[in-house]
Amino acid sequence: MISSTDTLKLLFLSAFILGILGLQTMPIITLLTDQPWRGYYWPFVDYPMYCNAHQEGDHIIVGYTVIATTNSGEEISINYKNHRDLGVDYWVFSNLVRKLLGPNGYRNASVFTALHPRGNEMVKLDVYDSPVMVSRDGPVEVEADLLASIKIGSGIEEELE
Repeated sequence: MISSTDTLKLLFLSAFILGILGLQTMPIITLLTDQPWRGYYWPFVDYPMYCNAHQEGDHIIVGYTVIATTNSGEEISINYKNHRDLGVDYWVFSNLVRKLLGPNGYRNASVFTALHPRGNEMVKLDVYDSPVMVSRDGPVEVEADLLASIKIGSGIEEELE
């Protein structure tokens, strides 16, 4: 005979399993509704198998590069390969760059410059993508595009692009 405690455990376990299965259907809903759910509901829908395949000639952004111009005109390059110059890991660097690319990216320029030892000398931040192109022989680096340019000066930051 099954006790009421066992029945309650089975109900909770069944509800948990149904909840997980429901979350696994989110990629289908994402494709139908075109909502950006992949990154928000990790680990339920952020699987490589749900990514679209890349064809030959496709451009894929593998990271970002920030070119900081100092008040003396020197350019400092900080990219997804040398992000440790800021004292942060890859994910924190990527989030900082995404904030710079946002609608009010200029507001996050001070957060970015505060991390660099020469941040108080920076007067301009240019954010570039770092794309590669898919080819039969593997990835091929292509020319980077300027995504945003943020001028820092006299306490007022302004977004140029």
